[in-house]
Amino acid sequence: MDKLSFPFQYSAIPYIGRIFTPIIPIKLKTVNGVAKFNFLVDTGADLTTLPHFMASRLGIDLSKEKQGVAEGLGGFRVKTWLVKVDLILPDNKLTVRASITDENSTPFLLGRVDLLDVVYSWNFSVRQKQIIFEPI
Repeated sequence: MDKLSFPFQYSAIPYIGRIFTPIIPIKLKTVNGVAKFNFLVDTGADLTTLPHFMASRLGIDLSKEKQGVAEGLGGFRVKTWLVKVDLILPDNKLTVRASITDENSTPFLLGRVDLLDVVYSWNFSVRQKQIIFEPI
C-alpha cells in the first residue's frame, strides 16, 4: 500500500476569509459504476458517514441493516444504519464500517474506524500543503 497525498483545498467563509478545508476525493462503487465523491476528512468522526440518498446509489437495502443513532454537535441526533462500504483511495480498495444517516443533507465524512491507526496514519502537513495518508 502506497502513501497517499491530497493537496489542501480552501474555502472562502464570510467574515472569516480563506480557510483550509480537509476535503479529498474518494471513489465508491455505485449501481451505475465507480463514481468520485468529495469527503471531509474528519478526525472527530468515529465512522465514515454518508447521506441517506447514497443507500440506493450503493445498492444497500437499509431494511436489512442494523439501525442506530448518531449524535453530533450540540446534541443533535439522527437515525443511522450501520453498513460496510468499499472505498477506493485512489486505487486501493478498503472496506470500512460506515453510517448512513436518515438525512440527505449529511456531508460525506471520512471517519477513523477501520482507517486511522489501523491502515493509515493521517498527517495534515501545513508545510507541504497536503493531507498525507501513510500506511502503518
